Amino acid sequence: MKILMLAPQPFYEERGTPIAVRMAAEALAAQGHEVALLSFHEGRDVPMPGVRHHRIAAPPGVRNVPIGFSLGKLVCDLWMLFAAVGLLRRYRPDVIHAVEEAAFFALPLSRLFGTRLVYDADSILSEQIVEKWPRARAIAWIVERCEQFAFRRSDLVIAVCPAIQQSASRSAAADRIHLLPDVAMEGPATAAPVEDLRPNAKDRPLALYVGNLESYQASTC
Repeated sequence: MKILMLAPQPFYEERGTPIAVRMAAEALAAQGHEVALLSFHEGRDVPMPGVRHHRIAAPPGVRNVPIGFSLGKLVCDLWMLFAAVGLLRRYRPDVIHAVEEAAFFALPLSRLFGTRLVYDADSILSEQIVEKWPRARAIAWIVERCEQFAFRRSDLVIAVCPAIQQSASRSAAADRIHLLPDVAMEGPATAAPVEDLRPNAKDRPLALYVGNLESYQASTC
């Protein structure tokens, strides 16, 4: 099966969504599917056996695309729309695997080109907008309507956590929503001893945080 993955992020970067995109693309290719991946212009090249990686052309003046909603990201999404049309004409995939907001423009494209659509929902975008710009509640409902429409019309919704699964269930049938939680990447095998932190706690609660200290780590999941 031919699959076109749309990843509206700088790729590759060592953070959540690009890591998940890479793992998904490699897993699909390992199963024998023909995978083409389209991402933003920024990021570093990484080996992905069986995956053809394409990038959008660099939009004028758009550099260092930040995580989350931004004007620069919207411009890159528009460039991705045009690039996706070209790949659809040339590649003729059976499925469009659209990550996050790429599902919004992938939906009409899937109908136009007669492909199935997988909505890979890694976040609730309408809530992200309000969290970043509380005064943007007036437009967040528009994004929420787009999300629910995409949930309802997609052939399959992949939810990364129960909160997104619950949001999708407001519009999509349960049999078209698949919960696929994030999993830790396998690290290199090591014989180094594992440090036991419990003696340092001295019978007090011990809290561990795994991740970086970026503000975007606060999430609905």
